[in-house]
Amino acid sequence: MLACLFACLLAFSMSVAVVGCRHADDHSHAPPNTLAAEQLEPTSNTVFGEKLLLFLEYPHLVRGKSESFLAHVSDLRTGEPIRQGSVTLEIGSLKFMAEGPRRDGLFVPVGNLPVAGKFTSRLLVQNADTSETLDLGEIVVHESEADAA
Repeated sequence: MLACLFACLLAFSMSVAVVGCRHADDHSHAPPNTLAAEQLEPTSNTVFGEKLLLFLEYPHLVRGKSESFLAHVSDLRTGEPIRQGSVTLEIGSLKFMAEGPRRDGLFVPVGNLPVAGKFTSRLLVQNADTSETLDLGEIVVHESEADAA
């Protein structure tokens, strides 16, 4: 009889544990939309120019927040990363410059976009061997982190 009671209690405990584990809450105490905005995948853009290949990666942009743009630039003729020179990122009328690469092929212009909206953008690459302007299309700057999510 005692074994039967123990088996029933064990079965009940297991069912409560299984039901408890199936709860879909992520147990986060972050405010709504804050967690989602932080977990967004970065925006990326690959552009083939006549001489250069660009892979650009950056977070979802929010008005007034300074962000880094990771510009990976390679020479299409050789496949080698660009190891010297500068890049200028133009977003609307704003310009953000990286005077040299942080490591082979990686330029990181940093900028703060004070106005939300959609802006045309391009990247100007200049070094001793080549110079090219790469059209990046439209970049979106959100009003708030909630809007970015």
